[in-house]
Amino acid sequence: FEKEFQIKKNRYGNMYLWHGSSVVRWYSILHNGLKDLGRTVDRVHAGPIHGDGIYQSDLSSYSIPYSYPEENRYKHSSLPKKLQVLSLTENAKTPGLNHPIQNEFTQTDERACVVRALMIVKSNFSWNIVDDPPKYIPSLNDVLRTISI
Repeated sequence: FEKEFQIKKNRYGNMYLWHGSSVVRWYSILHNGLKDLGRTVDRVHAGPIHGDGIYQSDLSSYSIPYSYPEENRYKHSSLPKKLQVLSLTENAKTPGLNHPIQNEFTQTDERACVVRALMIVKSNFSWNIVDDPPKYIPSLNDVLRTISI
């Protein structure tokens, strides 16, 4: 999947966006990738208001409400009692990446959207990722190297 994404990224360019989803969905997302569920029985909302695609935003505060807080079931965890997870996604700017309204993007090409980072958020914050893109996003190898030092 990553190789296919890199080909699309090299051809079309890339951009980072935010995606919020319930904690209970992240296991599946991390194993299967982000999916367009707007016209399926697994959809979260009434349906795709702005057409098909994986819904994302350039503004973190726009995506956070879609990260419904879930109870942290681990009694001895240092994580908050209510967990909200927000992801930073990298998108190839394929013809399937649309910008129907301000702060909202849809990606109809599921193979052109990759989760790059997950963040547990305690409160709302506002970061326009398109206007102020990250300078560096560590790979899993970078993180593991840091932990093992």
